[in-house]
Amino acid sequence: MIKRIIADAILFLSLFFAPWYATVGLAILFIILFRYFWEAAVAGIFIDSLYSISGNGLYANFGTFTISSIILIIIAEEIKKQIRI
Repeated sequence: MIKRIIADAILFLSLFFAPWYATVGLAILFIILFRYFWEAAVAGIFIDSLYSISGNGLYANFGTFTISSIILIIIAEEIKKQIRI
């Protein structure tokens, strides 16, 4: 439990002090290391709020990182189940 709290603190500090791609990398790492790391989806909301722009393109739509992190959490959990069998 303490490890997860430390991981949460690192992830949310990286939201404000690291570039977005470092935060995404940490979120992916923590999704792999912890079970159901939904904090990555919350971090995705923050990333979308901070870095979304108006216009066309991949980063223009709000929710890109949030939806991607939710999909990644679901896929990672399924892969973890297959590996444990």
